Amino acid sequence: MRRPDPANERRLLIDRPFNNKVNIYLGPVHRHEINLDETNIFMGICQQHNAECGIHLPGCPPHAEVIVNGIFSLFPDIERPQYADKSEEARLGEMLQEIMAME
Repeated sequence: MRRPDPANERRLLIDRPFNNKVNIYLGPVHRHEINLDETNIFMGICQQHNAECGIHLPGCPPHAEVIVNGIFSLFPDIERPQYADKSEEARLGEMLQEIMAME
């Protein structure tokens, strides 16, 4: 996310404005009405009942790779970073397993 934005090289991708407001819902309750004209992200099993109203990230809590995929879904023109044919999260997981096996 901290790389030049291909849509505007003068800013970083993390600074790119969204077309719609983005709402993130965590936990079993929320305090305002869901606006279907905005981008809604529902995190976790406890928000599964709202999945049809936006992007649902399953898990309890959602795995880091699920969250990263959800974030990158907001940038359809950007390819996710990868190590060869593997995602960063999968490669980092393998590296952690290798380190743990050394002990």
